Amino acid sequence: MHRSLRLLLTALFVAGVGTEARAHHGRDFLVLQDFYLPEMYNGVLIGSFEAAKTGSQFDYGIEPQFLFGIFPGAAVGVSLGFTDPFGGPWGYEDVMPRFYYQITPKDSDFPIRVAFSAGYQFARSVETIDPVVTVERTSSPSGKTTTITRIVRTVHQHSSGPSGNPDDPGGGGHVHTKVIRTTVKTDEPGGTSSTRETQQTQQTSTGHSHSHAGSTHLHGENAFFGTLVVEAALSPDDKVVFNLINALADDGEAAWGYAAGVRHNFGHWFSMSVEATGDFSSDGYQELNVGAFFLPHHNVTLRGGLGIGLTPVTPDSILRAGVVWRF
Repeated sequence: MHRSLRLLLTALFVAGVGTEARAHHGRDFLVLQDFYLPEMYNGVLIGSFEAAKTGSQFDYGIEPQFLFGIFPGAAVGVSLGFTDPFGGPWGYEDVMPRFYYQITPKDSDFPIRVAFSAGYQFARSVETIDPVVTVERTSSPSGKTTTITRIVRTVHQHSSGPSGNPDDPGGGGHVHTKVIRTTVKTDEPGGTSSTRETQQTQQTSTGHSHSHAGSTHLHGENAFFGTLVVEAALSPDDKVVFNLINALADDGEAAWGYAAGVRHNFGHWFSMSVEATGDFSSDGYQELNVGAFFLPHHNVTLRGGLGIGLTPVTPDSILRAGVVWRF
């Protein structure tokens, strides 16, 4: 009796709001790409925040993304990456223009949908931090004034290496170079002035190396990215998505990875997902996530989730939050 009543209520719910609920698609996952694209001349704005913890260190990132439908089944987009690496200053990291195309018609009765995207990541691998200027003035009993001016500029650079293993001495890390320009000037008739420049270079190793040679998880590198999307509806409230990811860095080394997830709608306004992403390598980047999605408005989705790293080259934990606005 209870089972029959439950089935009846479920059928009524699906008939009443199921179609509308399915229309709320639009980047329905945290770390993978789904089949959805905006209609022609419509757009999607996505704001994403990420905080990754490795040991006692935190790495923060913000990525705004924009998609715009250019004709049925196709869209173009661009994303910008900003990071605050391990307590360093916030800075621009990369920009990626991208093209999206739905291979199978979105209104097809076939239960499997296929799409792909292709883009190129223009990365800023070297970041120069604004200089710090200090001035010291001293006066001697004879009345001479000596002025010492120091200009300190820090250059932050991701180093590359032969592997993604942070325990590998050549595996990469962060290189910080301090360029110090010192000028000494004596204010007197015929006074002297001298300038010298020194450099102090330090390579910092972290539990999560930002050099991922042979990985689809690339930072600070120019690279082509291609993604094949396969999506299937298991029920009116459940869908599963798989991504096959290819990354080709400018050094010519290709890498392959995946992302897979399942999402369940608990109601018209709330859904959850379980997702995994990583490289096709047991010791490469591997991450498992749980996401939650709340729809306060027909065109707005709030999302958040928590991920854990499964390998040494992956952060221990990753907190994600964001908003999706369809217009």
